[in-house]
Amino acid sequence: MADHAQSPPSPPHPAISPEVVEPQVQSPITISSYIPSIISSVHPGAGYTPIDDFQDQDTSYKGASPEQPQKEDKDDSVHGLRIQFPDDGEERERRLSFGASVIHKPSSTSLLSPNSARSMGLGRHSRSASLDSEEQDITYRQGSEPSLYRSYTEDDDTRNLTRPRASTSATSITIGQTLHPDEPLCKTKRHFFQGRANWLYITIISLSVYSTIFSAIWLGLAVTKPHYGRHIMDSGPLTPSTASLLCAAFAKTIELSFVTVFVSFLGQVLSHRAIVTNSKGITIAEMAMRAWVQQPGTMITHWESVRYAGLTFLGAISLTAAVMAMFYTTASDALVAPKLKFGSSELRVLHGEVKTIFANESQQIANCKTPMNNDNDNWNYGPTCVEIEHSGQAYHNYAQFLTNWDVIIKAGNGTTEQLKRPLPVGMLYDNTSITGSWVEINNMNNVSNHFNRVVNNVTLAMPLTSVFNAAKHPVNGILQPQELDGLGEYYVHASVPSPTINVLCASLTEEELQPLIVSSWPGTHTFNHSLYPGGYDIPRRPSWFNKTVVDDLFGWGERYGRRAPVFPIIPAPFNTVYNNTDEESDSLYVLATSNYSAVGDPPDTKMNMICSLRSAMTPECSTTFHSSFSGSALSTTCNASHDQMAYTHSRPDATSGVTNVNWTTVANQWGITVSLGAGLTSDNASNARLLTQMMPLDRQLDPARPSIAEALAVEAGCTVILSGIDSPLIHYWNYTDQLDINGQTWKRNHTEFQAFNATVRSQEYSSGGTLRWQGAFYIILVAVFLTNAFCLAYFVLGHHGLMTDYIEPQNLFALSLGSPPSKALEGACGGGPEGNQFLSSWHIELDRRRDHFFVRSLDVPGEGEVRRRRNNRKSKDVGDSEEDEGPITDGGMMNSAKGRGSEGGYEEMRMEGSPVAEMYDRLSKRRTSSLL
Repeated sequence: MADHAQSPPSPPHPAISPEVVEPQVQSPITISSYIPSIISSVHPGAGYTPIDDFQDQDTSYKGASPEQPQKEDKDDSVHGLRIQFPDDGEERERRLSFGASVIHKPSSTSLLSPNSARSMGLGRHSRSASLDSEEQDITYRQGSEPSLYRSYTEDDDTRNLTRPRASTSATSITIGQTLHPDEPLCKTKRHFFQGRANWLYITIISLSVYSTIFSAIWLGLAVTKPHYGRHIMDSGPLTPSTASLLCAAFAKTIELSFVTVFVSFLGQVLSHRAIVTNSKGITIAEMAMRAWVQQPGTMITHWESVRYAGLTFLGAISLTAAVMAMFYTTASDALVAPKLKFGSSELRVLHGEVKTIFANESQQIANCKTPMNNDNDNWNYGPTCVEIEHSGQAYHNYAQFLTNWDVIIKAGNGTTEQLKRPLPVGMLYDNTSITGSWVEINNMNNVSNHFNRVVNNVTLAMPLTSVFNAAKHPVNGILQPQELDGLGEYYVHASVPSPTINVLCASLTEEELQPLIVSSWPGTHTFNHSLYPGGYDIPRRPSWFNKTVVDDLFGWGERYGRRAPVFPIIPAPFNTVYNNTDEESDSLYVLATSNYSAVGDPPDTKMNMICSLRSAMTPECSTTFHSSFSGSALSTTCNASHDQMAYTHSRPDATSGVTNVNWTTVANQWGITVSLGAGLTSDNASNARLLTQMMPLDRQLDPARPSIAEALAVEAGCTVILSGIDSPLIHYWNYTDQLDINGQTWKRNHTEFQAFNATVRSQEYSSGGTLRWQGAFYIILVAVFLTNAFCLAYFVLGHHGLMTDYIEPQNLFALSLGSPPSKALEGACGGGPEGNQFLSSWHIELDRRRDHFFVRSLDVPGEGEVRRRRNNRKSKDVGDSEEDEGPITDGGMMNSAKGRGSEGGYEEMRMEGSPVAEMYDRLSKRRTSSLL
């Protein structure tokens, strides 16, 4: 006390509450084996109760009873570390016992760190060491402290250690003194287990239900790949951009809720395992698993935790969950987000609006767009418009056909096989390309030999253009490209008949032509083209004219019911004339004269050919319409044996080869526009010159050029293209009562729809991947859904509430501060754990007297074990004094994982009626198999 009086005065200390001091004690143990976790200065407290036996020392962090008298302290001490020595010599020889005492001396303001005490040899003295030298070694005062420790005691970062706290639960403890058992030490203010009515449990369950339901919906959308049709389009309920944004937003909420739920699940599993009696505890590597899911980058930056925990069952699940969380939004974008793509072909019944019969000239005139009207040209403005349209279409198609031939010839791919020669082409509305087919193929050489002359017979089939308007009609609900911001397209494969044009050409000599040439008839000496045909006596029906050598070839005469044509003259070389004298004829005839001789004919003779053109419907084909923003295409498929959509499969009763008389009227207008009759005055029209140059000179096709029959068929193709607009989608006209008095024009004030079979393959917004490799993302969607379902079942069926998640950083920090230090983490205070420290096993224990939770290691022998010295003795005062109510762990923490039931003092240590202890007991008895 005298020393105290002579010491320099220290700054006055404010009232200080006790500070938590948590030592680790082994019995026996030296001072050097203890490293305090938290050291703080406190005033000497009143009410210490002496302990008679040194072995009964209690180092718990219990509060002192206020009614106990204060024992004067005559022993030397330092802030943060107190060494108590008995007065007698026998006790001097005892191993130094550590009591984690913290005694404040007014004359001392310095704080000696544990490392400072260790470095000066504290705890390393022999049993006979001088107590005076020990006191001198460990006691320092302001002004005499070595400079080695001045930085620690005066550093701003450590100065707060000597600052009094507003609230603490620790008091000073010395050998010979113990704390009152009723004083609380960090008594938990809140129950560590919350029931199902708690807001946190409700929130977790709500997130789990949301994540499970929507991950199931997302998986279902990815698997079923629904087409959203008109629900997602520019003018629909959702625009494409809005749908994509909503999908991304929902996917992100699923990902976030999944992460939240899984981390909560992980925390519950590890927290439960940490308190279960017979479990293996939890490791530091396992504590880091929540960061894998929340911050996947830590799997790289802190790879040690993955190394030690990644191969465990729970670690593998956590790694999987981390990968799932990282790629879930990507998987959603690949497999669920609406994307414009083609679906599978869908067999449907479509409807087309029918307004007219096929090849209705009056309807074509009505549809032709021209600024002229009845005021400008009362009778001819309509036909003039149609003829111009025919002329433009015919020459455009013909030029494209010749271009295709040029490509074939330059590539050296010319052939005599009809099916491999360039296909007929056309155009509709200037933005829809048309491709026809060659049908009814015959062997030209065989036919020519049979009739002993050159016979060139071809038949083209064009798509039925009424399919174009049917596909675009709203009644069929097919999304048009312009409704999808110009990005969509679709295919309609319609089971409808196809219009055909047959061109049959045969070579005749001038003598064989005489019965058909008006100028060579008897009585006609000089031919005047201005008088033709009205100025000449041309027999009318039922006259069958004269017989010819090709009647059987063309089907002329009374036997066949068809009249032969007549021509005014035999045209000059490179010219053509055509027959337009019989309005009831089902064919259009052209007579052409070449400037070359046929093979086998005398060189001075010129080859002449008659060509017949007629149209009919064939059931052997189908029409395909492809529409996109950049343009559309119509094409035919004419292979009934392989094409299930061929019209003959829809209507087996459909007939083939029935010619259409109405088409002849349209063809006559076409013939005028392409100058087929210019040879009457030897005008040498360019079209006629080119046609005559294509006349086969031999009885087989020329591989290097098209034949005259092919050229005429392509040129005339525009007639069936325009004739098919708004025409029936079946092979006959079934509205006879709707014809006008002329038998041609259907009343336009009626609107009728005809049904037809078709397959539709459209491009619209739908879910599902666009590339095969994207199917790998199904693993992500399936795994997330299954994990969500498992977590939901765990929360609903596994427990009746939530316990505190001790893996959360704030909870783990609070738990660690109230726990004694451990040799299991020796050396990890600065740089963190390393190596096998990641595998150290930890348990969460409960001090039942105070409802205080702390964590201890299971890997260091004796660390955290219950001190059984007093409990194993048969004390006479058991149950009579508060000091004998049970064992105390290091720092006053009771071991609840070992020694229960058989270790004595268990029931003594239980707090009667403590809900925290009761719940802890209940949860700690669970089987580890249910906790992963």
